[in-house]
Amino acid sequence: MEVEPKMSLDFGSAQTNHTFLELVPLPALIVERVGTDAPVAWANRAFTDLLGVEAEALVGNDIRDWSPDLPEAFGDDAIQLTDASGRFTVCRLTRGDGSTIWARLQTSTSLLHNHRYITAYVEDISPCR
Repeated sequence: MEVEPKMSLDFGSAQTNHTFLELVPLPALIVERVGTDAPVAWANRAFTDLLGVEAEALVGNDIRDWSPDLPEAFGDDAIQLTDASGRFTVCRLTRGDGSTIWARLQTSTSLLHNHRYITAYVEDISPCR
């Protein structure tokens, strides 16, 4: 009996394919580190709903537009890949209406096809720090 996979990860089409992260119940996103830039590769519905924006407003744009603190939490490129894995960080997230919320995120890193990706899961939110 041949079993077909239920899902596949294709980071090459990350801007249009949200299938993987839609399975994650927590608000989550994947950011690609490209030098000092940090464009959003994926965001699930829970994350876009949390910010009150459509996926198109996030995907492909720098995460600094929505969270000036988050790239610092990922560390710079001189830091080893594993240094950001399993970290918890508290950062500001700017919602589509301009309001700010604070979020506690757990981050993990992965290396795929020589690209560094950081996944962040929102574990808790607060209207103030």
